[in-house]
Amino acid sequence: MCITRIAKILFFNDFYAFLADNIDDNYLVLAQIFFIPMLSLKIFFRERKFFAPAFLYACFALVFSTWIIYIPHLAAKLQISEGQIGTALFFSSVGSFVMIPLANRLIDILGVGRQAFVGFILYAFLLYGIMLAPSYLWLIAALFCYGMMSSIFSIAVNSLIAEIEKRAGKYIMTG
Repeated sequence: MCITRIAKILFFNDFYAFLADNIDDNYLVLAQIFFIPMLSLKIFFRERKFFAPAFLYACFALVFSTWIIYIPHLAAKLQISEGQIGTALFFSSVGSFVMIPLANRLIDILGVGRQAFVGFILYAFLLYGIMLAPSYLWLIAALFCYGMMSSIFSIAVNSLIAEIEKRAGKYIMTG
């Protein structure tokens, strides 16, 4: 099969028809699970209004995964036990929970796009507070604030996506 045919299959809507014609029924279900959702990815790259929230989500995941990777290093640096790590992580959830009622008011003040951007910048910045924590109490305070910014960002981005989808008439992430 030539490369132009593959490109046509990947970037146009006849992908499902190609799968139905050329793949055994046993593998069609797997193809639907793994390949059909990728057709909606072209919307993220072709339309800027969908790309921005998707990019923010990707950056959010990158920052969060960076924090998760450094948990053992931080535990060794602060000489804390697994139980203390669990307690510190609990305060991140508490911070997120505390900020939920306030995030809606912030949306009214800042707007969804600005709140999503500011929330992410502060979320990423607070990663330094966690990494540079000189003591266990500082770690708890930093994780509490980290959870607050996580909530601010998540609520704003979800509201932003709902607003963009409503304006565009295309429901990709909210169904």
